[in-house]
Amino acid sequence: MWRVEPEALEYAQPKLIIINKTLSGRWSWKKTGTKFADLNFEYGPYEGKREAIQAFHTKLFAEESPYAIVYEDTEIVILEDPRKDEASQQSQPTP
Repeated sequence: MWRVEPEALEYAQPKLIIINKTLSGRWSWKKTGTKFADLNFEYGPYEGKREAIQAFHTKLFAEESPYAIVYEDTEIVILEDPRKDEASQQSQPTP
């Protein structure tokens, strides 16, 4: 999946989400010196989408999100849905 948007996540329900600053991150990225969990974002020069992007990123990176941040640096963030591990372990036959 190329675009990290609410509709794409709902459809694909990925285990991992990788966002880099250049592509999907061009819409919104953490401010310098902060972490994504701080929910303190800088927004790109894209008029008309700021509120929607802000709401989506606040939901995606919030503590209540089903996705957990497993790695972040200045150029990339990786989120994982731990529920996918639980579901796969439950579906495996026991020896």
